[in-house]
Amino acid sequence: MASICPEYLLTVATSYNCLNSLSSSKAAPSRSFLHENGIIPALPWAICNICLYCQHPLLPRLVIEETTTMEDVSRGSGYIATKTVISTPSSSASLMTLPLELIIETIGFAKLSKSRRGVYFEDRNSLRTMSRVCKLFRVFTIPDLFKTVCRTVNENEMHYKLQAIEGNALILGSIRHLSLCTQGPEWPPTKWRDDYDPSIIPCSRTTAALLVKILRKITPEEVRLTFKCGNKSMVAFFRAELGKQKACLQSVRVLTYPSSITIGFIPQTFPNLRCLSLELNGSPMHTAGLRIIAPKLTTLATLELYKAHWKCDDFKEVVKLFPSINYLLIDGELKLTRVSDIIPILKHLDHLEKLAMTEIPVVYPPRGLSGAALQARIKALRANHLDRESSATNATRFFRQCKSLTALLLKCDTGSRVYRSVGQSRDVIRVKSKNANDSGLGSIKKGWPVINKAA
Repeated sequence: MASICPEYLLTVATSYNCLNSLSSSKAAPSRSFLHENGIIPALPWAICNICLYCQHPLLPRLVIEETTTMEDVSRGSGYIATKTVISTPSSSASLMTLPLELIIETIGFAKLSKSRRGVYFEDRNSLRTMSRVCKLFRVFTIPDLFKTVCRTVNENEMHYKLQAIEGNALILGSIRHLSLCTQGPEWPPTKWRDDYDPSIIPCSRTTAALLVKILRKITPEEVRLTFKCGNKSMVAFFRAELGKQKACLQSVRVLTYPSSITIGFIPQTFPNLRCLSLELNGSPMHTAGLRIIAPKLTTLATLELYKAHWKCDDFKEVVKLFPSINYLLIDGELKLTRVSDIIPILKHLDHLEKLAMTEIPVVYPPRGLSGAALQARIKALRANHLDRESSATNATRFFRQCKSLTALLLKCDTGSRVYRSVGQSRDVIRVKSKNANDSGLGSIKKGWPVINKAA
C-alpha cells in the first residue's frame, strides 16, 4: 500500500466512514443524496482499485483519526492531513457488511477497462482477481466470468472436469457462449497433422453422456463443438447420447459442429437454430445428412460452410439446398473457378443480404520447399494466378446483380476487404476491416468473420 497517494487514501477513508455513519442513523440516506455528496461514485472505484492492488482476500478497514498528520510516501515532503490508519482484519468479513448496491457498482468498475484508444472492453483478469477477494464477490463475478467458456481438453481428462461443474447451478446458469474442443486418440486423416498425441486414451460413453446431461442443464445461445481425432469415440458417443436422452436445446441459436457426416440430429436437437457452421468433406449435395436436414432448418438465417476446394457446381448445390438464406459465408479456396463465374449463380438467392466468401485460388507449389520459402512461393503463385481478378470490380458486379445484397466481404491471401453499396445507384464503397462490425458481417478475426463469440 506504500505507493498509494495520501489523497487517495483520505478520499476512500472519508467516503467509507461517512457511509457507515449515515447507514447507522435512523434516517437512511437516499440514493440521490449519496450521489450528490460524491459517496457512491467514489467508493466503487476506490474499493475496486484497492482489491486489485492488494490481490489478496482482505479489504483494508479504513478509520479516521482527527487532527493528526500523515507523512507522504516520499519522506520529508511535509504533507499535512488527517491521519488514515489502515488495519487488515483476519478475514474478509468486513466486505460482507458493505451495501449491496455498492458491491454491484464495484464489480461494474472491475468489469471494464479502457484501452489507449478510449474504447472500453471487458477485463476478465480484473474479474478473476475480484472473485478471489471473498465469497460474496465470487457470487457476483461468476455470471461474467462464465458467460463465455472456452476449453480445450484431452478425452481422457474430460470426465472429471465435467464433474467439477455438474452440480454448480450458478456456473451452469451463467454459460451463454460455449466452445469445447476435445482431443481424441485416433490417427489423423493426414500425416501433416501435428496435433496427434498417441498417449491420449479414448473417452468412454459415460463421458459423452455427462456432456449431454450438462448441455441439457445450461441455456447457451451459442455452442461450438470440435472433436479432433475422435470419430470412433467422442463423435460417435455424443451422437448416440443425444438420441438416447432425447436432448432438445431450444436456447441455442448458433451452432458450429465439426463433422458434416453425423448431422441428421441437428433439426431435432436445435429447433430454434439461426446460424449453422459446418465443414464439408465433399460437395454439398453429396454430404451425408445435409440434403436431408436442409429443408427442416426453417429458422436458419446464417450459413457458414468450409470446404478445401470450391467449384462452380458446389455453389449451385448450395443455392439449391438453401434458397432462402440471408447470410452466407463460404471459406476455403477456389479450384478452377473465378469469382466472376460465381456471381450469376448466387444472384438466384433472392433473400441474400450479406455475403462473405473466399477469392483465394488453389495453387500447387513445387516439392521440396518448407518454412518461409514455401510460404513465399505460395504467396507468389497466388498473386500471379491466371484466375486472379480485381476485388473492387467483382464487388460492383455482385451489388448490381444481387439486388438484395447490402454487405460483401471478399477474403484474399493478405486479409479481407469489406464492401457496401450506397444509394439507389448501387455505388460501391470499401469499408476498413477495423469497422467490419458496422457492415453487419461480424468481427473479423484472422481475416475472416467470426459468427459466434465462442470462437
